[in-house]
Amino acid sequence: MEAMNESQDYLVEAKNQLLNRNQLSDEIDKMHAQQKKMVKNIASEEKSIADEIASTIKKSRQAIVDTYEDRLDENHSKKKGVLNKRDKKKNQRMNARIDEETKDTREKIKDLESEMKGLIKRERVSKFISSKTFFTMFMPRGIGETVAWILSLAVYFVGVPTVFRLLVRKAFHANAFFANLVFVLVFVLLVVIYVMIYRATLGTYNDVCRTARKIQNQIKANKKEVKSIKKSITKDEDESQYNLEAFDEKIADLESEADSINQEKEEKLREFDEQTTQLITDEINERRLPALEQMKAECQNLENFIAAKEQDYAKLDEYIREQFVSRLGEELCKPNRIDDLIAIMEEGKAKTVTESVEFYKAPKSK
Repeated sequence: MEAMNESQDYLVEAKNQLLNRNQLSDEIDKMHAQQKKMVKNIASEEKSIADEIASTIKKSRQAIVDTYEDRLDENHSKKKGVLNKRDKKKNQRMNARIDEETKDTREKIKDLESEMKGLIKRERVSKFISSKTFFTMFMPRGIGETVAWILSLAVYFVGVPTVFRLLVRKAFHANAFFANLVFVLVFVLLVVIYVMIYRATLGTYNDVCRTARKIQNQIKANKKEVKSIKKSITKDEDESQYNLEAFDEKIADLESEADSINQEKEEKLREFDEQTTQLITDEINERRLPALEQMKAECQNLENFIAAKEQDYAKLDEYIREQFVSRLGEELCKPNRIDDLIAIMEEGKAKTVTESVEFYKAPKSK
């Protein structure tokens, strides 16, 4: 190493250059932090612009959709109203048709019912003989009444006694024998009642009951015919006789109007997607991009300035290493250590830099 016979000014210069380097390093660090913040702000602004464009496009497009959906809802409401009026008028005219085509049959039913009442009154028998319950329980005819008769007997002769048996067991805590006895007694009582009713009706007024049965069969047949006619008319798909053309024309017009609204809607949306979207994008970009470009320019200028400062730092660092680190060493090339060396020379403990360094490094006596 070259002899260090420089004066104190050498150390002062070394300290000043070290302080300059530290100050320059701090400035570069602050500028890097500022640059990082600017980059973040630029990204945030870019996102904000993109979000505004997307939001504006979405809202504008939805406004078009809502306008046409409102028109379609109004059209649907009108069509629904016409359909309801059409169905009401059809049902009115269908019911009138049913009344007309079943008129004769319903008159027959009335005549048969009058005949039934006359028979009961003339023969002075109970109205029960003309009831559905009587015919089901004592004179069933056909599959329906036979099934009803079997079920009725099951409920009458088995269900009712069983209920009494359970009530006796639960209410009086009776044993099985007593409960079964109650079942048998109730069963016998019901059989007696059934036989008594049979003897008081069929047993006594057999001819009257059979005549009533025939009348009931005719009433039932005529009601079945009315039901068949009504079913046939209801299922008839030919609506021409109900004069519903005016309603059908209104419905056709409304359906045509709905088609036109949908076509117009699609055309407006296509125009929006192909033209208006770009206009919205251009308008927002024209309004906001200048500020963004200014931010980018400032960020670029800062980046250039940082690059220049880093070059200055590199040159200064290289100068310090060549002029001072190479002679004093990395350990002593620190401002506080340089102050110690200067203090040694100012106190007269050393006349040269070399002596000051040697004195600084010399072992200190305890």
